[in-house]
Amino acid sequence: MLLLNSEPVGVELPSSVIMRVKRVDMVGRFWRAIMEGPARLETGLAVMVPPIVSPGDRIRVNTENGEYMERV
Repeated sequence: MLLLNSEPVGVELPSSVIMRVKRVDMVGRFWRAIMEGPARLETGLAVMVPPIVSPGDRIRVNTENGEYMERV
């Protein structure tokens, strides 16, 4: 956190964070294995993920653009 006269004026975020998947939309998962679908994370953020991601999985999310990076 960046302070100016003891007051916060900025925060530097890490390049990525690890979050748990709460829900995954199953639309299109059975007919096309490479199709991405939306997942809702524990914070409420919606992220497009590949079909290998399931509820309860932990994934790495890029904090700059909010995109899925990898399953961890």
